[in-house]
Amino acid sequence: ENNEDGGASDEPPDAGAAFAASDAGALARATRLLRGPRLCGHGRLNPSHLGRFKVLRRDAYDAILADLFEGTTPDVDVLLDAETAFCEDCADRGRREDAAKAAELDRRRALHARLAGIPSHANGAYLVHKPWLNELKKLAPPPSSKKPPPLGARDVDCNAKLVCSHGRRKPRAPAICVDDGLWEDLTALFPRSTVLLRDAVICADCLKGAQERKAGQEERTEELETSPHLRALLARAP
Repeated sequence: ENNEDGGASDEPPDAGAAFAASDAGALARATRLLRGPRLCGHGRLNPSHLGRFKVLRRDAYDAILADLFEGTTPDVDVLLDAETAFCEDCADRGRREDAAKAAELDRRRALHARLAGIPSHANGAYLVHKPWLNELKKLAPPPSSKKPPPLGARDVDCNAKLVCSHGRRKPRAPAICVDDGLWEDLTALFPRSTVLLRDAVICADCLKGAQERKAGQEERTEELETSPHLRALLARAP
Protein backbone atom coordinates (compact mmCIF):
# COMPACT_ATOMS: atom_id res chain seq x y z
CA GLU A 1 0.00 0.00 0.00
CA ASN A 2 1.28 3.47 -0.90
CA ASN A 3 0.89 6.59 1.19
CA GLU A 4 0.98 10.31 0.62
CA ASP A 5 4.36 10.76 2.28
CA GLY A 6 6.18 8.18 0.20
CA GLY A 7 5.80 5.13 2.45
CA ALA A 8 4.17 1.92 1.36
CA SER A 9 2.84 -1.28 2.86
CA ASP A 10 2.49 -4.68 1.22
CA GLU A 11 2.38 -8.18 2.63
CA PRO A 12 6.00 -9.39 2.93
CA PRO A 13 6.71 -11.97 0.20
CA ASP A 14 9.13 -13.69 2.59
CA ALA A 15 6.46 -14.09 5.26
CA GLY A 16 6.75 -17.88 5.08
CA ALA A 17 10.41 -17.69 6.06
CA ALA A 18 9.90 -14.84 8.50
CA PHE A 19 7.23 -16.71 10.41
CA ALA A 20 8.83 -20.15 10.23
CA ALA A 21 8.45 -22.14 13.40
CA SER A 22 11.38 -21.90 15.79
CA ASP A 23 12.87 -24.78 17.75
CA ALA A 24 10.69 -23.86 20.73
CA GLY A 25 7.52 -24.02 18.61
CA ALA A 26 6.95 -20.25 18.64
CA LEU A 27 6.69 -18.15 15.49
CA ALA A 28 9.65 -16.05 14.49
CA ARG A 29 9.11 -12.29 14.16
CA ALA A 30 8.94 -10.70 10.72
CA THR A 31 11.84 -8.35 10.09
CA ARG A 32 11.81 -7.69 6.33
CA LEU A 33 9.42 -6.00 3.92
CA LEU A 34 10.17 -6.89 0.30
CA ARG A 35 8.84 -4.88 -2.65
CA GLY A 36 11.43 -5.93 -5.25
CA PRO A 37 9.26 -8.66 -6.84
CA ARG A 38 6.57 -6.01 -7.44
CA LEU A 39 8.85 -3.75 -9.47
CA CYS A 40 9.11 -3.52 -13.23
CA GLY A 41 12.28 -3.44 -15.30
CA HIS A 42 12.48 0.33 -14.77
CA GLY A 43 12.76 -0.04 -11.01
CA ARG A 44 9.26 1.29 -10.34
CA LEU A 45 6.04 -0.33 -9.21
CA ASN A 46 4.65 -2.53 -11.96
CA PRO A 47 1.11 -1.31 -12.86
CA SER A 48 -0.08 -4.92 -12.93
CA HIS A 49 0.49 -5.06 -9.15
CA LEU A 50 -1.40 -1.89 -8.28
CA GLY A 51 -4.36 -3.93 -7.05
CA ARG A 52 -2.20 -5.26 -4.22
CA PHE A 53 -1.54 -1.77 -2.81
CA LYS A 54 -3.58 0.97 -1.19
CA VAL A 55 -2.90 4.66 -0.56
CA LEU A 56 -2.64 5.43 3.16
CA ARG A 57 -2.04 8.41 5.40
CA ARG A 58 1.37 8.41 7.04
CA ASP A 59 -0.03 7.76 10.51
CA ALA A 60 -2.03 4.77 9.27
CA TYR A 61 0.99 3.43 7.44
CA ASP A 62 3.21 3.73 10.54
CA ALA A 63 0.56 2.08 12.71
CA ILE A 64 0.30 -0.91 10.36
CA LEU A 65 4.07 -1.38 10.29
CA ALA A 66 4.29 -1.05 14.06
CA ASP A 67 1.62 -3.72 14.49
CA LEU A 68 3.06 -6.04 11.83
CA PHE A 69 6.66 -5.73 13.00
CA GLU A 70 5.92 -5.35 16.72
CA GLY A 71 7.32 -1.86 17.03
CA THR A 72 10.67 -2.57 15.38
CA THR A 73 11.88 -0.89 12.22
CA PRO A 74 11.65 -3.38 9.33
CA ASP A 75 14.32 -3.93 6.71
CA VAL A 76 12.67 -2.43 3.58
CA ASP A 77 14.38 -3.28 0.31
CA VAL A 78 12.65 -0.58 -1.80
CA LEU A 79 10.96 2.62 -0.71
CA LEU A 80 7.90 3.34 -2.83
CA ASP A 81 7.73 7.11 -3.02
CA ALA A 82 6.21 9.57 -5.47
CA GLU A 83 8.82 8.69 -8.11
CA THR A 84 8.80 4.90 -7.78
CA ALA A 85 5.19 4.22 -6.80
CA PHE A 86 3.98 3.98 -10.41
CA CYS A 87 5.69 3.25 -13.73
CA GLU A 88 4.24 5.47 -16.44
CA ASP A 89 6.39 3.77 -19.09
CA CYS A 90 4.89 0.36 -18.35
CA ALA A 91 1.41 1.87 -18.18
CA ASP A 92 1.87 3.44 -21.64
CA ARG A 93 3.11 0.15 -23.03
CA GLY A 94 0.12 -1.65 -21.50
CA ARG A 95 -2.28 0.82 -23.09
CA ARG A 96 -0.64 0.31 -26.49
CA GLU A 97 -0.83 -3.47 -26.12
CA ASP A 98 -4.48 -3.30 -25.11
CA ALA A 99 -5.25 -1.10 -28.11
CA ALA A 100 -3.44 -3.51 -30.42
CA LYS A 101 -5.39 -6.47 -29.00
CA ALA A 102 -8.69 -4.63 -29.42
CA ALA A 103 -7.81 -3.74 -33.02
CA GLU A 104 -6.95 -7.36 -33.83
CA LEU A 105 -10.24 -8.56 -32.35
CA ASP A 106 -12.11 -6.01 -34.47
CA ARG A 107 -10.32 -7.31 -37.56
CA ARG A 108 -11.25 -10.89 -36.67
CA ARG A 109 -14.90 -9.95 -36.19
CA ALA A 110 -14.93 -8.11 -39.52
CA LEU A 111 -13.31 -11.09 -41.24
CA HIS A 112 -15.89 -13.49 -39.79
CA ALA A 113 -18.74 -11.26 -40.94
CA ARG A 114 -17.34 -11.12 -44.48
CA LEU A 115 -16.76 -14.87 -44.67
CA ALA A 116 -20.19 -15.69 -43.23
CA GLY A 117 -21.82 -13.48 -45.85
CA ILE A 118 -20.29 -15.28 -48.84
CA PRO A 119 -22.91 -17.20 -50.87
CA SER A 120 -22.32 -20.85 -51.75
CA HIS A 121 -22.07 -20.00 -55.46
CA ALA A 122 -19.26 -17.44 -55.04
CA ASN A 123 -16.50 -17.60 -57.65
CA GLY A 124 -13.42 -16.63 -55.67
CA ALA A 125 -10.03 -18.11 -56.47
CA TYR A 126 -9.19 -19.43 -52.98
CA LEU A 127 -10.83 -22.07 -50.79
CA VAL A 128 -11.55 -21.72 -47.07
CA HIS A 129 -12.78 -24.64 -44.99
CA LYS A 130 -16.35 -23.69 -44.19
CA PRO A 131 -16.56 -25.28 -40.69
CA TRP A 132 -13.52 -23.17 -39.74
CA LEU A 133 -15.85 -20.18 -39.49
CA ASN A 134 -17.09 -21.64 -36.19
CA GLU A 135 -13.52 -21.62 -34.88
CA LEU A 136 -13.00 -18.08 -36.11
CA LYS A 137 -16.11 -16.99 -34.22
CA LYS A 138 -14.56 -18.31 -31.00
CA LEU A 139 -11.42 -16.30 -31.76
CA ALA A 140 -13.53 -13.16 -32.19
CA PRO A 141 -16.19 -13.06 -29.45
CA PRO A 142 -18.49 -10.04 -29.27
CA PRO A 143 -17.37 -7.12 -27.09
CA SER A 144 -20.11 -7.99 -24.59
CA SER A 145 -18.59 -11.44 -23.97
CA LYS A 146 -17.24 -11.92 -20.45
CA LYS A 147 -14.93 -14.71 -21.57
CA PRO A 148 -11.46 -13.39 -22.45
CA PRO A 149 -10.74 -13.97 -26.14
CA PRO A 150 -7.79 -16.17 -27.10
CA LEU A 151 -4.99 -14.10 -28.57
CA GLY A 152 -1.74 -14.97 -30.25
CA ALA A 153 -3.50 -17.28 -32.72
CA ARG A 154 -1.27 -16.45 -35.68
CA ASP A 155 -0.32 -20.12 -36.01
CA VAL A 156 -3.95 -21.04 -36.86
CA ASP A 157 -4.46 -22.67 -40.28
CA CYS A 158 -7.94 -22.06 -41.66
CA ASN A 159 -7.55 -25.02 -44.05
CA ALA A 160 -5.89 -27.50 -41.71
CA LYS A 161 -8.93 -29.80 -41.92
CA LEU A 162 -9.47 -29.23 -45.63
CA VAL A 163 -6.12 -30.81 -46.54
CA CYS A 164 -5.56 -34.56 -46.26
CA SER A 165 -2.42 -36.36 -45.12
CA HIS A 166 -1.28 -36.50 -48.74
CA GLY A 167 -1.28 -32.70 -48.99
CA ARG A 168 -4.30 -32.55 -51.27
CA ARG A 169 -7.91 -31.51 -50.83
CA LYS A 170 -10.06 -33.90 -48.83
CA PRO A 171 -13.07 -35.43 -50.56
CA ARG A 172 -16.45 -33.98 -49.60
CA ALA A 173 -14.91 -31.42 -47.25
CA PRO A 174 -17.14 -28.30 -47.41
CA ALA A 175 -15.45 -25.07 -48.48
CA ILE A 176 -16.28 -21.55 -49.58
CA CYS A 177 -14.57 -19.56 -52.31
CA VAL A 178 -13.03 -16.20 -51.48
CA ASP A 179 -11.47 -13.57 -53.72
CA ASP A 180 -7.89 -12.32 -53.66
CA GLY A 181 -8.59 -9.37 -51.36
CA LEU A 182 -10.39 -11.42 -48.72
CA TRP A 183 -7.72 -14.12 -48.81
CA GLU A 184 -5.05 -11.46 -48.32
CA ASP A 185 -6.89 -10.08 -45.28
CA LEU A 186 -7.34 -13.59 -43.87
CA THR A 187 -3.68 -14.52 -44.21
CA ALA A 188 -2.63 -11.19 -42.70
CA LEU A 189 -4.31 -12.40 -39.49
CA PHE A 190 -3.54 -16.11 -39.92
CA PRO A 191 -0.37 -16.28 -42.05
CA ARG A 192 0.06 -20.04 -41.64
CA SER A 193 -3.14 -20.86 -43.51
CA THR A 194 -2.64 -23.42 -46.27
CA VAL A 195 -3.26 -22.12 -49.78
CA LEU A 196 -5.86 -24.12 -51.69
CA LEU A 197 -7.08 -22.84 -55.04
CA ARG A 198 -10.60 -23.37 -56.24
CA ASP A 199 -9.46 -25.86 -58.89
CA ALA A 200 -7.47 -27.91 -56.35
CA VAL A 201 -7.61 -31.60 -57.22
CA ILE A 202 -9.49 -33.89 -54.89
CA CYS A 203 -7.14 -36.49 -53.40
CA ALA A 204 -7.65 -39.68 -55.44
CA ASP A 205 -6.19 -41.85 -52.66
CA CYS A 206 -8.56 -40.50 -50.01
CA LEU A 207 -11.49 -40.69 -52.43
CA LYS A 208 -10.73 -44.33 -53.21
CA GLY A 209 -10.45 -45.13 -49.49
CA ALA A 210 -13.78 -43.42 -48.78
CA GLN A 211 -15.46 -45.34 -51.59
CA GLU A 212 -14.05 -48.63 -50.30
CA ARG A 213 -15.27 -47.90 -46.78
CA LYS A 214 -18.71 -47.03 -48.11
CA ALA A 215 -18.84 -50.22 -50.17
CA GLY A 216 -17.78 -52.27 -47.15
CA GLN A 217 -20.48 -50.65 -45.01
CA GLU A 218 -23.12 -51.36 -47.64
CA GLU A 219 -21.94 -54.97 -47.86
CA ARG A 220 -22.22 -55.45 -44.11
CA THR A 221 -25.66 -53.85 -44.07
CA GLU A 222 -26.85 -56.17 -46.85
CA GLU A 223 -25.39 -59.18 -45.05
CA LEU A 224 -27.20 -58.21 -41.89
CA GLU A 225 -30.51 -57.75 -43.67
CA THR A 226 -30.29 -61.14 -45.42
CA SER A 227 -29.08 -63.20 -42.45
CA PRO A 228 -31.76 -64.19 -39.90
CA HIS A 229 -29.08 -65.38 -37.46
CA LEU A 230 -27.33 -62.01 -37.44
CA ARG A 231 -30.66 -60.20 -37.08
CA ALA A 232 -31.51 -62.39 -34.11
CA LEU A 233 -28.15 -61.66 -32.46
CA LEU A 234 -28.65 -57.95 -33.03
CA ALA A 235 -32.15 -58.09 -31.56
CA ARG A 236 -30.82 -59.69 -28.34
CA ALA A 237 -28.03 -57.14 -27.99
CA PRO A 238 -28.57 -54.72 -25.03
